[in-house]
Amino acid sequence: MSYLIKAFLRNAQQPEKGSAEIMFPLSRQQYDIAVGLLKDLNAGDAIAQDCMVEDIDSDYNILGCLKGQRVNLDELDYLAKRLDSFDVYEAQQFQAACHAFGCEDIRSLINMTFCSQNVTVISDFSKLEEAGKQHYLTIHGGSAPVDEINAQNGRTLSERLLQSGEGKLTPYGVLFRNGMRMEEPYNGHAFPGFLWDRPVAEVELTQREGESVTVFLPTTRLAFSRFCERSGISLEGLEPDSLSWGLRKGDELDLIGSLADLWDWNEICERLDDLSDAERQRCFAAFEVMAPDSPEQAELLINNIHDFTLCPGVKDAEGLGRYMIQKSGRYEYDPALELYYNYEALGEFLMLHQIGQITRLGYLQCAEESGFAEFFTLNTPEQGQAQEQLNPCLGLGYRPAPMSQDMKIGGMTL
Repeated sequence: MSYLIKAFLRNAQQPEKGSAEIMFPLSRQQYDIAVGLLKDLNAGDAIAQDCMVEDIDSDYNILGCLKGQRVNLDELDYLAKRLDSFDVYEAQQFQAACHAFGCEDIRSLINMTFCSQNVTVISDFSKLEEAGKQHYLTIHGGSAPVDEINAQNGRTLSERLLQSGEGKLTPYGVLFRNGMRMEEPYNGHAFPGFLWDRPVAEVELTQREGESVTVFLPTTRLAFSRFCERSGISLEGLEPDSLSWGLRKGDELDLIGSLADLWDWNEICERLDDLSDAERQRCFAAFEVMAPDSPEQAELLINNIHDFTLCPGVKDAEGLGRYMIQKSGRYEYDPALELYYNYEALGEFLMLHQIGQITRLGYLQCAEESGFAEFFTLNTPEQGQAQEQLNPCLGLGYRPAPMSQDMKIGGMTL
């Protein structure tokens, strides 16, 4: 099944306009299309629950309670994305908890996704050992050392639970609350922060009043606009304090730009998102060395990414020599000769005769004929030096346009 939830939605006030079949969760590309389908029905508001569920199909049987109810497109999408992150046992916990706590509307279902991992569900009495150890994990916050878990008598733990008289029978198994309380992180407007798809960048937007929200890039203008509306942010009064570019963990690079630059960076994120994993890692390593402080400079690197070769995980000369002999494919590695390989000597020779630098992602080599080659000979330039040296080395005659002080784009994590 290519969807988690398939819903047939109608205009709650004008059902005669027909219905739209929408499959959730929605990808970035599918989001605008879904909004357009509902717009044709005069429905699909960013906040109002103006859609009525005519029918619903999902492996989560508990969601059948939504049939005939009013919902909001983004609520259904958020719920589907939350459920899509669950494993088999978490799905069981969710459905059993929804039944036990009487969750029968979209808001309570969303909130239960944040609470249900605290309950224990025993559904297969032939696997009490496994169920008991799962219970031990649950009451210890979902994690414990392997040796500690293996030392538990799971069957005994399960039998104690079943004999406690605290279990509640549900269609999904016997549920034990473990003191769980129903909380409401979702208030009907702004959604709690949650990563579903792998984002390229994480952006924090701050208003004058000091309130901030996080949006993930790449996104679409429509999705961003509706996100701001749900979060109570006025785009006209938006003065972002920082944009934290979560390309990967590491040091931060402060950037300055205007709100319009957000969309230039969004295009860069789309470019990065379309790359293969290997190409993306090369880009991130090149970003670390070149320190681009504008979308235009980042685009130059992406367009010329084939000028670079990355030896992932290499942290020193010995690691480079080991990678070249064992993994590069340029040499025929023989494990029987392991004691005779001088990895460090080979790595030092290569680093002396190649154009490259060690980065947090590994050893990045630059082709000698590349316009970036001269930059690699600089001794780890400061950010200001990098900005001055980048364009002369490229020989492209590019000069960054003056940047506005309206917004600080802080922390490009490379």
